[in-house]
Amino acid sequence: LAHLSLSRSSTTADLPAGHQIRIRPPLPLLGFLFLAVPVMGTKRKRGWEDDVSCDLCQGKFKRRKVDGGSSTATEGMREPRLVLVLDLDHTLLHSIRFDRLPPQECRLLFQEPRLPDLFKTWLGMIVKLRPFVRTFLREANTMYHLCIWTTGDRCFAQEMVRILDPKGLFFSPGDVISRDDYKEKGRKGLDVVRRGDERTTVILDDTEEVWDKHLLNLVQMPPYHFFSYSRLKLGPTWRPPSEGGEDEQEVNGPLWRALQLLRRVHTMFFRPVDSRDDLRTRDVREILSELMK
Repeated sequence: LAHLSLSRSSTTADLPAGHQIRIRPPLPLLGFLFLAVPVMGTKRKRGWEDDVSCDLCQGKFKRRKVDGGSSTATEGMREPRLVLVLDLDHTLLHSIRFDRLPPQECRLLFQEPRLPDLFKTWLGMIVKLRPFVRTFLREANTMYHLCIWTTGDRCFAQEMVRILDPKGLFFSPGDVISRDDYKEKGRKGLDVVRRGDERTTVILDDTEEVWDKHLLNLVQMPPYHFFSYSRLKLGPTWRPPSEGGEDEQEVNGPLWRALQLLRRVHTMFFRPVDSRDDLRTRDVREILSELMK
């Protein structure tokens, strides 16, 4: 984070090539392989979620029990949480249809020893999770209410969540949003996000233009590419990890660095206050601006 800097036009983390995190300028005031086949119509088991909502108008916190059942979802949760909206493809994972994989790449992917965090799905797709994603979700969940927002369809969103969160620890059904839930094609908005107040919501996404209404909340991630099909975008000289190229690192990779940023945002937002009124003046957009100076 010491290497992150802010400019008036855009903000770019000074990271190695391909590992940059960009944040829009603030306001002036400021692989293992298995078949992931879901059982349609089966209700996922969930424990109770410690839903800590920040009552900014009253300047206090309140804790309420949402579901009955076991406390596995957020057992031990003590800190109040902000909201974190996460994109799927190229942010937390890379997915591709099987018919876009050349035969040679298929052989490499399915040979032993198999790559970690690699999944086949009933949608006719293969999915590679981004390095560090499971640790990222587990740690971020202690500080943020996690929400998925994808421009993919509902089936895609649900299947990716089953892979990312097989035990249902991080995402409830109401926190998984797809293009089927939004009227503006090719756009995303916080108006369909539970608790989606701009003052308390951080967005992680590799695509900037879909968030034109909430650019000050956006932490733009470098897109994650794993399969050779991405040569169409990255150029013929790019060597994909699926063919032996170098994959991202767990430590010091984009998700690891994003987690450090999210920790600092959370710490600064919930720093001790002298009066209750102080809490309602806090804004994650201003905090992001301060961290990027």
